[in-house]
Amino acid sequence: MVNSIAMTYKFNKPIKTLLSNFENKKSGKVMESRREIRRRFDYLDRSQQVRFLKACFNSCNSDREWACEELTLHWDPQFTRTIELMWENLNDEGAMRCIVKNFPLEYIVENMNKLSGQKTYYDLCLRLCPYFKIKFDKEKLTPLQRLSLYSKGVNEVSEEEITGLVHEILINIATDEYLLFEVADRNSVPSCRDFAPCRKAFYFLMEMDQYAAMGEIMDLDERILDKLGNSSDFHAIRTSPFSDSEYREMMSSLVKKVMHECLKSKGLLKK
Repeated sequence: MVNSIAMTYKFNKPIKTLLSNFENKKSGKVMESRREIRRRFDYLDRSQQVRFLKACFNSCNSDREWACEELTLHWDPQFTRTIELMWENLNDEGAMRCIVKNFPLEYIVENMNKLSGQKTYYDLCLRLCPYFKIKFDKEKLTPLQRLSLYSKGVNEVSEEEITGLVHEILINIATDEYLLFEVADRNSVPSCRDFAPCRKAFYFLMEMDQYAAMGEIMDLDERILDKLGNSSDFHAIRTSPFSDSEYREMMSSLVKKVMHECLKSKGLLKK
């Protein structure tokens, strides 16, 4: 006789019920409804997505921020006035970024000075550079953002400045204790290009045919490889039964430590 094991299934609540519970702040189910709607948001009908976005804009600040970020990535013109009011009345940076990325070019140009905040300046440059020659303010951009803009031909740039930016990007990676590999493959030898900023920088350099600056990154990779080959820590990490997340964290930290040593030996880091 075969024993059958009863299985229980979790059935999704109807989306209309969740939306109603989220909209009714006295339902006692706002938090759980919010969480479930966000989880299912990408798979909802557009009318249901719009209903939830509208409810978010009539909700708390964190809900407005979430809705604004969603519209920044997936713009819907019917929210134009909502985003505009959010910017005008609340000076909201999320709304400003949404405007810079999605509003008509004429509106952007007309309000360019007001929209050139620290957190939106790079997006503003990206939006305008296909149409205008922009002399951008370097102080408002990270080294990687500047390299990105140079790769799009926004300004003229010397090889010396490009190399300097690459050095800054590498130093920032080596000294950022929170930065991790996006993916850590246990079967491959780690590279500084396993860090997203370095990989992006290398791509921008390829677009500009900046082979000397690309050589700076490849030279660092060779130094890293050489040091890791003689590192007991490296071999210990590779052979230990860490979980994927633990391995990623441990190997990222080790490679940044080695990068720091290599950059210091090249005279690019003083400490």
